[in-house]
Amino acid sequence: MAVAARWSLLLVACLSSVVVLVAGSWTKPRSYDAQRVERPIEVDGDIYTAEWQAVPWSDDFVDIQGEDAPVANRPTAKTRTRMKMRWDDEFLYIAAEMSAHDWPIIAKQTRRNSVIYSTDSDFEVFLDTDESNYNYKEFEVNAKNIVWNLLLDKPYSDGGGEHSARVAKPGEPNYWEVHKQKT
Repeated sequence: MAVAARWSLLLVACLSSVVVLVAGSWTKPRSYDAQRVERPIEVDGDIYTAEWQAVPWSDDFVDIQGEDAPVANRPTAKTRTRMKMRWDDEFLYIAAEMSAHDWPIIAKQTRRNSVIYSTDSDFEVFLDTDESNYNYKEFEVNAKNIVWNLLLDKPYSDGGGEHSARVAKPGEPNYWEVHKQKT
């Protein structure tokens, strides 16, 4: 299914402290400092409330392939993705605004912990609290609100492997899942 429209996303993930955005080159990735919020934010899809107005937008996201992406894969000038974050003692809150006026938004995956990026347009957040590229958490969601959570113990180029509910069951060594998540 292809959808050409603007959609907003509000999600909650378990609390971590530093969020790394994918940068357009192999330099240190951009980051965003999430500000604390005093009371829980209602997860209702409204990303224009006072809690969200009080914090800045991130820089616009870039294609994960960076400047070397084939021209046909690059978002157009009318395509924009940006986000804001807040946190409290229990949750990390992420509000994203995505516009795709002349770009198809594809959402084929319908099962939690599917490999979303392989077929769908998705929004991805990487949590790497010590900026090491080891034991980072990844959250992906598509336009149908299908989520994939995974932990990568080390980079694939260093022999790393996925830990998730997609590859393992509870109690198995490679099992990892986010509980109490709201999207």
